[in-house]
Amino acid sequence: MTINPQGMTVIEWTDAMAFLLNGSPPTQKLLDPTDWKTWGRSLLQTLPDGPNVDEFEDWREWAMRLNSTEEFGG
Repeated sequence: MTINPQGMTVIEWTDAMAFLLNGSPPTQKLLDPTDWKTWGRSLLQTLPDGPNVDEFEDWREWAMRLNSTEEFGG
């Protein structure tokens, strides 16, 4: 199952992802939208095959790529 980031803010998307992942890392709620890469790096600690956040400038592009990984049925 994936969560399409289109039409969502980064805060809404990360909250939804945290719910989907049942409290798996990242454990901290994203409070500052500009800090999405830190949140993403935390998530990637448990998803080693996920896309490197540092290769993206737009969080939605990264989120879409993350959705296409094997962990999320892509």
